[in-house]
Amino acid sequence: MDRLGRILGRFARRPATLLAARRLSDDPRGAWRTVSGLVLAGFVAGFFSVAHLGFDGFGYRGQVAVVAPANAHPSGTVGETAARARALLKDAGVTATVQVRTGDGADDSLLLGGDGITAQVTGGQAQLETAVTALTPLNPASPPYTRRI
Repeated sequence: MDRLGRILGRFARRPATLLAARRLSDDPRGAWRTVSGLVLAGFVAGFFSVAHLGFDGFGYRGQVAVVAPANAHPSGTVGETAARARALLKDAGVTATVQVRTGDGADDSLLLGGDGITAQVTGGQAQLETAVTALTPLNPASPPYTRRI
């Protein structure tokens, strides 16, 4: 870096270029610190921009989740909540697959390992919103949610 600074200083035509060349030849380590800081910032920005790409690919699209703890829910067990959810969705005219989630740790749903139910809704955004509205009475303390809410 010292040599680069000297060469740049010889051919400098503007004062800013001359000052940059002298700074480079006086403190080459300082120049590398600046470069390494820029590289680190670029690496971190690249990592976080790529890390956010995977959040849409977990299969949450079209999924409605309802938290329903086994003992604290007014309607009873999680299985009974699932049966009520199927009936509510059928009455609302929504085609969905309802699954019981017991929080066993291997859960890949919106509940993220919590107890409750998920409904995989087909038919687009309108059907998804209808499902959220239909499932609201299941747990008034914790309303149903999707990945967008």
